[in-house]
Amino acid sequence: MALFSGQRTELVLSVTVVLVYLSYRSATDPSGRRWVGRRLLWVAAGAIPVVLGLLALVGRTRTLQARQAEGLFGPLWDTVYAQSSSLEVIGYGYVYRAQVPDHLYSLGHLVDLLGRRLPGLVGLGDGALSGQSVERAEQSGLFGQLISYRVLGGEYLKGRGIGSSYVAELWADAGYVGVLVGSIVLGVVLWQLTVGLHRSWEVRLLCLLLAREVVLAPRSGYSQFVVEAFTASSLAGIGLVLLGALAVRRWVQPVAAPRRADRPLRVAR
Repeated sequence: MALFSGQRTELVLSVTVVLVYLSYRSATDPSGRRWVGRRLLWVAAGAIPVVLGLLALVGRTRTLQARQAEGLFGPLWDTVYAQSSSLEVIGYGYVYRAQVPDHLYSLGHLVDLLGRRLPGLVGLGDGALSGQSVERAEQSGLFGQLISYRVLGGEYLKGRGIGSSYVAELWADAGYVGVLVGSIVLGVVLWQLTVGLHRSWEVRLLCLLLAREVVLAPRSGYSQFVVEAFTASSLAGIGLVLLGALAVRRWVQPVAAPRRADRPLRVAR
């Protein structure tokens, strides 16, 4: 459904969560069952060019690109070419550095959530700045909004944008030192998400939810993955999954899988 509606990012993130979950279950299943086998790996490898081509076709229907490759493999080359978008954002951040006021952009999404959205919901403030306006670009503290306005000008006010990148935000905050320290912190977060998959089911659910968003950090805000993980749609999806799990546990009798004698039982830490 995400692909047919033009939401390429949602499709890629959802597939990422499925792959992470299958890898986790394959490594921790007490019965020794392999959730990710060689056949699945070969199928996934063969599907990569097809999926990239489909994503490029969806992108063509959404926007009119300045450069489009022709031929049978045109959509695939367009997809590869489009991966330079993050580099463009970083470059624009460097070029327009004199027009970027001092602000803690790496935490902009958290500040926007805690300082505007949540207080606005309970009547303690004006709420978050919405839409694409000069006011939001200049006052929201979101690097993606500001740099899009600086680069695109009037086109930004019409709805266009160039997105953001955690590298550009960290560089705007503290230069190369900020990029180094922030990248290390993000690496620690990824490590802790892996460790959390061996905890209780509540922690595993949280880790999978964050893992779905953190992989987009190079093409989004540094702290955006925390905010996006707890949107209304994400919470509604969690609720549906929990209700489905309760229904299955109530009405379906579990069958214990026999443990393979040649593979020792592994206990999750």
